Amino acid sequence: MNLEQTNDALRTWAWRLGLGGLAPFVALALASWLTGADLGSRLVAAQLGYGAVILSFIGALHWGAVLAAPAVAPRAATIALGWSVVPALVGWVALLVGPGWGLQLLTGAFVVALAVDWMLYRQYEFAGWFLGLRALLTAIVSVSLLATRQL
Repeated sequence: MNLEQTNDALRTWAWRLGLGGLAPFVALALASWLTGADLGSRLVAAQLGYGAVILSFIGALHWGAVLAAPAVAPRAATIALGWSVVPALVGWVALLVGPGWGLQLLTGAFVVALAVDWMLYRQYEFAGWFLGLRALLTAIVSVSLLATRQL
C-alpha cells in the first residue's frame, strides 16, 4: 500500500468512526423525546456521561499530537499540553452540575474546543480534511446535546 492509499484509508476510517461516534448522541437525543420520565432521566444522564467522555477524548488529541510532533515549538507544545486537560475537567464539572446546566456546558465546551483546534492544529501536520470532520461532528454533537429533552 502506498502513502496515498494509506492516507485515503486513514481518512475513510476516521470519517466512519467519527460518524459512528455520533450515533449515541443522536439516538439519546431522539429517545429522550420518545420515552417517559423514568427512562428519560436515565437517557439524559447517559447523554451527559457520553458527552463528557467524548469531550475528554477531544482534549486528549492535543496531548497525542504534541507527543507525535516533536518539531512543534516549545511554547505551542506547552499551550497544547495545558489545553489538553481542560476538556476533561469541563466534562467532569458538567457531570457534577447535572443535566440542566451540564448539557449546556458540554455544548459550549465542544464549540470552544473546535475553536481551539482551529488555532492549535496549525502547529501539527494534520491532514487537511481533519478540521472539516471536526466541525461537522461538533455541529451534530451540539445540536444533539441541546435537543436532549430534560424531564
